[in-house]
Amino acid sequence: MCYTNTFYLKNKKETDIIFEFERAVVLRFGRILPEGAIGPGLIETLKGVDVLKKKVDVREACYVIPAQRIETTDDQIVEVVGIVFMEIFDPVKSVLNVKDGNVEGFVYSHAGMLLRNAISSHSLQEILQNKQELQHVMKVYIYINE
Repeated sequence: MCYTNTFYLKNKKETDIIFEFERAVVLRFGRILPEGAIGPGLIETLKGVDVLKKKVDVREACYVIPAQRIETTDDQIVEVVGIVFMEIFDPVKSVLNVKDGNVEGFVYSHAGMLLRNAISSHSLQEILQNKQELQHVMKVYIYINE
C-alpha cells in the first residue's frame, strides 16, 4: 500500500507558466517555500499540498489618481490630480502583508490619502508659491515592510 500513496502524489502535480515579468508566491502547507518567490519559467505544484497564492507582476506600473477637490487651510477649494509610479521589489511581502494581495489598491488609496493630507495642510497662497517644493515633497516611495 505504501507504493500507492507515492504514485498518487507523483501524478498530482500541476504545471504553471510564470512569465519573465512575473513571480509566483507559493505556499506549502500554509508556509512560504524556502526559496521565496518562484519564477520565471515552468513551475510544478502539488495538488492539495501547494497553493499558488498569487502571480505578482514586478514591472513598474503607473496609476493616475483622479481629480480630487481638496479644501486648503484658508477654506479655498483646490482640484488636484496625482500620478503614482509603483514597482514591487519583494513579491512575498507584497502578497503576505496586504489583505487579499491587493497591493495596487493599497498603494492607490494610500497615495490618495497622502495627497489629500499634504495639500490640505497648506494655504492656497503657499501652494501657488511653492509648487516645485510641494512636487518634490509629494514624491513618496511606499515600501511594505514587516
